[in-house]
Amino acid sequence: MSARQSMETWNKRYFGGQLPEPILGMLSAAPIERTDVAAFFERYFRLMQRGHFSARDISPLQAGVLGTLVAPILPGAWSGRIPSVTMAGRHARLDEFVGDNRYRSADPGLILDIGCGYPPTTSLDTVAALPDWQVVAADPAMPAWVVYDEDGNYATIDEERNVLYMQPALPNMQGWTDILCHREGSEDRFLTLFNRLLPALDSQAEIRIDGTRLVCPHRLYETEQISLLQQGIGEIDIDNVDVIRCYNVLVYYDADFRQQALEWFEEILTEGGLLLIGADWAHTTECRGSVYQKLDGKLIHQELAFSVDNLCSFSIFPWYALVDDDYETLQLAEVTRILRGDEAFLGRLDAFGNDQRARHGLGLRGADGYYGSPDASLDPSQLWHAAQLMSRALDAGLADAAVAVLQSAGLQAWVNDIGHVAIKPNGTLR
Repeated sequence: MSARQSMETWNKRYFGGQLPEPILGMLSAAPIERTDVAAFFERYFRLMQRGHFSARDISPLQAGVLGTLVAPILPGAWSGRIPSVTMAGRHARLDEFVGDNRYRSADPGLILDIGCGYPPTTSLDTVAALPDWQVVAADPAMPAWVVYDEDGNYATIDEERNVLYMQPALPNMQGWTDILCHREGSEDRFLTLFNRLLPALDSQAEIRIDGTRLVCPHRLYETEQISLLQQGIGEIDIDNVDVIRCYNVLVYYDADFRQQALEWFEEILTEGGLLLIGADWAHTTECRGSVYQKLDGKLIHQELAFSVDNLCSFSIFPWYALVDDDYETLQLAEVTRILRGDEAFLGRLDAFGNDQRARHGLGLRGADGYYGSPDASLDPSQLWHAAQLMSRALDAGLADAAVAVLQSAGLQAWVNDIGHVAIKPNGTLR
C-alpha cells in the first residue's frame, strides 16, 4: 500500500474523511513503507481520535513535520538507537519546579538527568538555574567526540570510533535527505574529517580548523558542578539522588521496561527525593509528566500534570510516542477526551487559542475551521519563542477552567507549582 493509500485509509478511519487535500499531500510524503513509520502514524492518529481531535485540528505545520521530519529521527532510521534530539531551554519550567514545589524543600542536592541527550544543553541549563546543585548528565548515546563539518552538520562518535548519530545544521527535509540518502558516504566523510582533526585536538576540549570543529564533550562541559556519563537506566553506580529527571526517554519503551526503571529509580533516590518522568518540547511547551516521591522507602505517584497547549497543540509532541502503552501519553489522551468533550470548555479553548495564534503569527483558524500556516517570516527560533508565549498564555488563561471541568468529572485536580493542570493519579482514568 502506498503512502497516499495509507493516509486515505487513516483519514477515513480517524477523521471521517475530512482531511483536506493539501494536508493529505504533505502527510503522504512520509516513508510509510517503513513499518516503524507506519506504526507511529497509526498510533498518532488513534491518540488524536481518543482525545476528541478532528481533521480541522491538524495544521499545515504539523502535517509538514509529520510528513518530512519525523521519519529521520525515529530509532528505525538509526539501527534502533534513540537519536540525541535536544535543545536549550527545553526543561526550563522543570528546573523551576525543582527549585520550588510543594513536595520537597529547595535545599540543594544531587540531580540525575538521565537520557539528557547531546549536546547536554538541558543539563547545562539546570546548572545555570540551580547553581548550588550537583548534576549528573547521563545518556547511553553520550559521545566521546563530536565532529562538525564546514556547513555546521555534525556527527557524534563513540570510543570505538563509530558514528552514532548525524544531524544537519538545518534539520529540514533537504538537510536530512543530504545526510541520510547516502548514509554510508556521510559516515565515511565524517570519519575522514574526524581522523584528520583528532591529532590536533590532543588534550584540548575543542579545536576549529578551516570552518570545521572537533569537540571532546567531557573536557568541554564537565565542571565541579556537572559530570557526564555514557550510561543509561539501571547502568549507573549511584545512590542518594535527590531528584531524577527522565524526560523524553520512556516514550520509547514499553510498560515492562518502565516498571523496571521505576524500581531502579526507587532504589537510588534518597528519602523524600523526587522523580520527574514525562515528555516536552521547546521551552517546556506541550509538556506532560508525572511526579513521584520516595516516602517510607517507596515511590508514591504524587501528580500527573500537563500544559494546556496539549489541548490545542501547535507542534506534534503531545502524541509523540513509540509504544502503545506509554503511561503519560495515554493519560493525556484521557484527560484531553474529558476536556475537549466539554462543549463550553472547548469553545473557550478554540477562541482563546485562536486569539493567541493571531497575536503571535502562528496560523489561526480560517472561516472553514481549518488552521492556516504560521507567519513565513518567523525563523525557527522565533517560531518556538512565539509558541512558548502562547503556551504560557494558555496556562494562565485556561488552567483554572480545565481544573473545574476535571473536578466535575470526579477527578482530584489543581493548578500545580508551575501553572500546569495536575491531577491525583488514582486509577479513575483507565
